[in-house]
Amino acid sequence: MTIEKSTPHRIFSVWMGLTVLLLMGGAPRAMAERPVVSVALVSGETLRVSREQIDALPQHLVDSSQAGREGRFRGPLVRDFLAWAGVKSSEIEITAFDDYVVQIPRTLWEDYDSIFATVRNDEVMRIRDKGPLWLIFPWDTRPELRDERYYNLSIWQIKMIRELP
Repeated sequence: MTIEKSTPHRIFSVWMGLTVLLLMGGAPRAMAERPVVSVALVSGETLRVSREQIDALPQHLVDSSQAGREGRFRGPLVRDFLAWAGVKSSEIEITAFDDYVVQIPRTLWEDYDSIFATVRNDEVMRIRDKGPLWLIFPWDTRPELRDERYYNLSIWQIKMIRELP
């Protein structure tokens, strides 16, 4: 009997709590600030990075006319993101949601203005749109990058960035 009497009260309490949370803007903010990518450092620390943290970094545009990679992409330079995260090694490993893995040497993030794109054609990229992060190289302005090696390194749906020792 006690459960039956408390059930409507619980439902009402939960409903009121959610209503207050929504009216105060708490739920959208909490959803927006959830981590979209993890960065595992050699030190053993793992950062869980939100879209807001990524968007707070200086943003850069890369236009691409390469097949399958057409569009205007926006995001932080890979070198800025990795410096912000505390990556000091000479190589990183990036893993996608489908467990595709690439290794990127420091020269590729220091010598080229590659970005971790979060936006394509003014639309935030979700997982089904190859987001939340897509490694984009400046193929149109750097012809030497128009090669299968670099196309294969252009990983999308990034879930983990791991600093290699």
